[in-house]
Amino acid sequence: MRFWIFLFLFIGILGWGVIQITDMVRGIFGKEKVVFHKIHTVSYQEEEKSFAHPFQTGIAVYDQEKIYFYDEKGQKRWMISKKIDSLIAACAKDIFFCGDKNTGEITAIDRSGKTLWSAKLDAFLVKLKSNEGGYLAVHVQNQQNEEKIIVLNPKGKITGEISLTEGSILDFAVSEDDIIGISAVSIANNELSSYILFY
Repeated sequence: MRFWIFLFLFIGILGWGVIQITDMVRGIFGKEKVVFHKIHTVSYQEEEKSFAHPFQTGIAVYDQEKIYFYDEKGQKRWMISKKIDSLIAACAKDIFFCGDKNTGEITAIDRSGKTLWSAKLDAFLVKLKSNEGGYLAVHVQNQQNEEKIIVLNPKGKITGEISLTEGSILDFAVSEDDIIGISAVSIANNELSSYILFY
């Protein structure tokens, strides 16, 4: 009699385990179908500039001197005309930052297509990074190949500049607490040194 009770319990636990594992595998690989929508067609031409950048709640597309914003359903929300020769972009929660690498001009555009601010930095733009609060850190390089990070607040005002006295900036990030983390490298006396700096 004990044998049969043990066997029924074992089979019941085994069946329950199989059901749980099956549900877990379905959850991992998704129960819902993924549906893709065609939202914008960029016709590639070698001389034309085009770019697509994800936004937290959609996507921004630069095509033929216009910036388009599409929401998560693929609906075009706005379009503005802007000539940018060498586009660089970043985004915060509700702000799209676009800059021209060559001219040093940066523009902040909100989710509704309104230009929040525009700033012109007297240097070549290398990379843009932002946090969710709208602070923007800009890696720039001047004519003498000196590198620095310029920090702009959500209103477009410069709140800080971080200059490197030696080495080169590899990458950087802006935390939600507005702390800048920089990864840099330098070569001296045939030795490679790497640094991580926080400001």
